[in-house]
Amino acid sequence: MSLGNDPRASCKIELLQSLDPPATAKSPQQPGQVGAGRVAIRTKNLLAYLERHEGVGITPSLRPQEIDIVGAHRYALYRDPDGVLLELIEF
Repeated sequence: MSLGNDPRASCKIELLQSLDPPATAKSPQQPGQVGAGRVAIRTKNLLAYLERHEGVGITPSLRPQEIDIVGAHRYALYRDPDGVLLELIEF
């Protein structure tokens, strides 16, 4: 998956799913536990993503928060099935 068509968006993310054995959900991470605790994904229109997500029943753990930090305008947080925080942040 490539993120955007902006020349600065050279980030690539590879998503893998274990089929054998099948993956099982684990309890949310505790502070200081090894592994990803938060993944941030940059977007240009956070409110459009939120509307699309809510249209299919996905609600954020933290509703959009307005910010003004290093060019960022707002962010929202979700949790994946393993409890990792997924942050959508609008620039």
